[in-house]
Amino acid sequence: EIEGDQMPLNLGSCDHALCKECVRRWEQPNGSVICPTCRVVSTAACITKSYGMIKLLKYQQKEEASTRINELEGRVGELRVGKASLQSLHKPLVCVPLGS
Repeated sequence: EIEGDQMPLNLGSCDHALCKECVRRWEQPNGSVICPTCRVVSTAACITKSYGMIKLLKYQQKEEASTRINELEGRVGELRVGKASLQSLHKPLVCVPLGS
């Protein structure tokens, strides 16, 4: 979930997006924020959540999780193949005759 200091915010006067932590860094004593990209001043009242950026970040997180799951599933398959090949190489130390 995207929240806290990582929450993307839009600066209303220029529509640039910054994380909440960065907005705090650029905040002036009167509560306004100077955009680090274009230097336009936005009042505190016109700073809003960047819903488009939130949607994009959630999509990216989902894609990264899906990629990671696929990688792990592939490794599990490799481990199963490795286990099977090791079992075929295994020879018991004592041979027990069949039917005993």
